[in-house]
Amino acid sequence: MTSRDLKDLLQTLASDGTDRVPVDEQTLIPRIRSRRRRRTGIAAAVAASTAVVVAAGAYAVLPGADQEQPPAAAPPVPTVTLKPHQENGFVCGSRLTAPIAGDPTLGLAVTQQTVTPDANGVMASINVELINSAAAPVNLSGSPAGASLVVVKDGIVVATPLAERAIAKRWKFGPNETVTVKTFLSIRQCTTDGQQGTVPLEPGSYQLYATKSFKEISELPKLPDIVIAGGPWTIELK
Repeated sequence: MTSRDLKDLLQTLASDGTDRVPVDEQTLIPRIRSRRRRRTGIAAAVAASTAVVVAAGAYAVLPGADQEQPPAAAPPVPTVTLKPHQENGFVCGSRLTAPIAGDPTLGLAVTQQTVTPDANGVMASINVELINSAAAPVNLSGSPAGASLVVVKDGIVVATPLAERAIAKRWKFGPNETVTVKTFLSIRQCTTDGQQGTVPLEPGSYQLYATKSFKEISELPKLPDIVIAGGPWTIELK
């Protein structure tokens, strides 16, 4: 019904007899229009509120929305490639967390996971693999020790390599050959002046890094030293 229809109806009622209540159309019609606007506004507000509730409900039932999302994986730490004379640069108390590597042809590996202190509680033995991944033999000269081993706890160097004998040994590796060498690591906490300490490491989990330097035996003029390195590997000290 339009406002014009309503106006006609009120005029008809007004003229329908004197026994009816007189109606002031100038007052009534604006009130009707105002009430209609209020109802329209209320209906719109209710519709908007309903849409918000529905949207919130839809979000709440999304698959997996009620579960904690796993944290984003940390980016991988880049490997540090050691150059000659850098293999002895791990200072006691310094921070060491990144993987290390050396010459791409030769490598190191530690597969033993548990080490046991010797009778004196000074060192422990562990097997270290020296790997020639080239398809050609390698003829090298280096110390007789398997490798220099650095022990790390919670990212901090806590034990430095044991001293090596200076007498060189000839190392020959065939194509793609792996040689396993018994090696010793210090299990005494190092001191900040680089010396082996007297306090034993507590039993538990540690990270192990290994390095070794060689000189290539060749008829060519003096060749640069070769450094091989690897780690970290997790070990359990008993």
